[in-house]
Amino acid sequence: MMRVSFVALCVVALAVVIFSSESRTAEAKTCNPMKLLPCMSALTSSSPPSTSCCSRLKEQQPCLCGYIKNPALK
Repeated sequence: MMRVSFVALCVVALAVVIFSSESRTAEAKTCNPMKLLPCMSALTSSSPPSTSCCSRLKEQQPCLCGYIKNPALK
């Protein structure tokens, strides 16, 4: 269940990034849900997360709560 929610969050975040017409701030350059794409196989299958996925999750960790709290991403 948690994996499905995270995948849904990533898809919504991706759509917001693509369709957003606002200029990007310094935080937006740091918080980029597209950087989580290496984690997609770990979320959609039983394969373990790759080294790339783990490093990207660590980079994006400060952003994850912002993604969840952002009403545009729900």
